[in-house]
Amino acid sequence: MNEYIFTCIQYILILVAFIFLVILIRFNNTTKKEKRIAKYSLEPITNDSVSIYEIIGNSFKNFRKKITNILSKSVFISKYSKRYEKYIDYSSDYETTSLDLISNKVISAIIGVIILIIFDIFRGTMISMGDLFIVLVCGFFAPNLFYIYNNRLRKKQVEEDLLKAVIIINNAFKSGRTIVQAVGIVKDELTGPISDEFRKIYFDLSYGLSVEVVFGRFARRIASPQASYIASSLTILNQTGGNIVKVFNSIEKYFFNQQKLKAELKSLTAAARAIFKILLFIPVALCILIFIINPEYFYPLFTSTAGVVILFMILAIYIVYIIVIKKVMDVRM
Repeated sequence: MNEYIFTCIQYILILVAFIFLVILIRFNNTTKKEKRIAKYSLEPITNDSVSIYEIIGNSFKNFRKKITNILSKSVFISKYSKRYEKYIDYSSDYETTSLDLISNKVISAIIGVIILIIFDIFRGTMISMGDLFIVLVCGFFAPNLFYIYNNRLRKKQVEEDLLKAVIIINNAFKSGRTIVQAVGIVKDELTGPISDEFRKIYFDLSYGLSVEVVFGRFARRIASPQASYIASSLTILNQTGGNIVKVFNSIEKYFFNQQKLKAELKSLTAAARAIFKILLFIPVALCILIFIINPEYFYPLFTSTAGVVILFMILAIYIVYIIVIKKVMDVRM
């Protein structure tokens, strides 16, 4: 019975692949006909043609929207999605919610299962529950790596551009502008993630939220000492008063000296960081080279209990080595 079901799945997938191939061939023929006819026709003033990338992108958004609508009916998933709000990119052209990020994870798991099915079909084997579970878990949590990396990169760009924002705000205060006007100048003059953050600050201030609440949210989103320094300075000035120009002069000087010190530390530790990257890459390169020369060399590590234990020990030692070296090279100011 299982073999019959497996054979039916194979035939269905082959049929789907054949239909997709036919559609692709027809699309290619239509494109060729359009190119032949195009030289005998006049081009319109406005080009309303849609590229294949836009078609794929729109199809993906529509499919993700359907999954989001299904997931939104679950209270547990809605609460679970709240922890992904910090990964939302407000600079995107379309509105993205935390449930959309969960939908991306679900789509990633579905793609992983499809790849597993195709791979097992070509191998001529049936799908095991263990492989299916591993693929589902790995596919569901794989986008987290992208979310975390993108979030860290975004925070790093904001930290690097905070000095420019402070200089603009300080000059605005010197010319007699208010906090809202100074924030508006920053969002218009700068580009990138820092502009998106100050645009959000500007909208929050425009809707009547207090300076303490708005810049407190900003400090929590960025989670850096520089953002906390700006937020606490503005909060104290708003509550107790004082010379705001003098305070921002000291903040500007402090940020400038800090960036200068970071640049000097980066240049002094460049050789050590290069050696660390080389030592990090050498074991992986040697394993790849040995596998190319003799693919059966690593089989005992996967086919025996002792080999699996040794493999986990090697990975654990390698991870500890990375953590220790990064801690040693991490210079805090």
